[in-house]
Amino acid sequence: EYPGLKARDFDLKGFYHNRLGDRKTCDSLLQRAEDLAGEANDDPARAYVHLVRAWIHYERGEHALSRKFIDSWIDLLKEFMGTRGRYSQALYVLLQGFIDLDEGSVEAAKIRLEEVKQIYSELNLRQQERLTPYEHFLAEMMLSEGSPDEVIELLDKSAPHMMPFPNDLNLITYNLPFLKDALPRAYMQKGDLDRAVSAYERLIATGTETRRKQLIHPRIHYRLAKLYEQKGWAGKAVEHYTKFLDLWKDADPGLPEVADARTRLAHLQNR
Repeated sequence: EYPGLKARDFDLKGFYHNRLGDRKTCDSLLQRAEDLAGEANDDPARAYVHLVRAWIHYERGEHALSRKFIDSWIDLLKEFMGTRGRYSQALYVLLQGFIDLDEGSVEAAKIRLEEVKQIYSELNLRQQERLTPYEHFLAEMMLSEGSPDEVIELLDKSAPHMMPFPNDLNLITYNLPFLKDALPRAYMQKGDLDRAVSAYERLIATGTETRRKQLIHPRIHYRLAKLYEQKGWAGKAVEHYTKFLDLWKDADPGLPEVADARTRLAHLQNR
């Protein structure tokens, strides 16, 4: 089997292990993917690994590593394509903006927003539809400025993004950013816990009736369980803490959500 194609299999496996909190296995798989891409001199496959790594390190709060890999991704694109396409440039600016917000650099993030708005206006409709992080970056900007009503207006009735052809690259980019919970957090910012609960419940809804096709992030179960607990709904809290801990049963030791979920679950079960 061609090493470059096999590298993409390791990319996808690494992506799944990261979602399950198994960071050590994820990093090993992604390194294997990069090694295979290097053996095949497959620069597109190498670039793809760097894109996946950049978003994974962002999710972990490892900002320096995230910036390192998103920079190398965009540079690799220029090497083998001779250009940095506008869609790719938009994705690059968006991740930098997410990191800026995570670091509390709101003014820097505003500059990124103006840049990505200009790029977005130049994209065709299909490219705009594929740029799933765009509206979530807008929402995170609004939350950072204490404007939850604007987030609700943006996201509560927004049209679902269409799932592109389901290959490994599209599957991962369609799920960017990994946690799409700005809407329930907007309701929480307003102090409306009931609507926050409903918004989180929609994020885990499955079946043909739901508009969402993104993968359900295990952390959503953890955050929903905390809201159920806050509302005094012990049975539902126990259900979702249990679900989260089952999904993250192989998570790396020391992750704070796991320890917290175990403590909260034990307290609820002993009441």
